[in-house]
Amino acid sequence: MSGPVLLFVYGTLRRNSGHLMAERLAGDATFVGEATVAGRLYHTGAFPASVAPFTPYDRVFGDVWAIPATRAESVLSMLDQYEGYAPDARFGSLFVRVRLPIRFGDGSEQEAWVYRYNQEVSDSEHIESGDWLLR
Repeated sequence: MSGPVLLFVYGTLRRNSGHLMAERLAGDATFVGEATVAGRLYHTGAFPASVAPFTPYDRVFGDVWAIPATRAESVLSMLDQYEGYAPDARFGSLFVRVRLPIRFGDGSEQEAWVYRYNQEVSDSEHIESGDWLLR
């Protein structure tokens, strides 16, 4: 049996977002801590969107959850549906789920699943702080 699967979330799935799906995730996973991932954060109007960084200094702030290996497939499948990600239709998906290095406050890094926005952000508002909860 392998260890838990790490998931980095930065928007509606964060602990203090007030979203029902965040509560659902909290019931299925264990909070590990806060971290950042290389990226740039945007407000699309309805939800946040993280894309690849434009500069080496672009960071997105979020929460890290550990999903038990025994439930990882079903939890990730549920979240894929929530995020509009279809593994078999990656190019048409609203978000894509990718493994990226995340950095904790102590400087340590691990890999985690992250949902990256898979659409154009040119008409979206850049969240300069990189923190959805501080918008």
